[in-house]
Amino acid sequence: MPRRYLFIEQGRSARPSTVRWQDRLNPIWRRLMDGCNINRPIDQLVERAGFSLSSLDRFQHKGPAVLAHMYRGVAIRG
Repeated sequence: MPRRYLFIEQGRSARPSTVRWQDRLNPIWRRLMDGCNINRPIDQLVERAGFSLSSLDRFQHKGPAVLAHMYRGVAIRG
């Protein structure tokens, strides 16, 4: 039976200028926010875990761009 993974995650921006700031700030952010990362490519991580993306929406949430890039999707394995 296929397994479905529904997710909404903060992650790596598509804009190079924002990515540079995410990479600079992530070590500090991770310490302040108990391990949370702001610069991970969520879609790639889900696929590396053995899932196939059946839908993916990347969008900018409210707030500073460095913190507000979001991934929302459905992935299937099996």
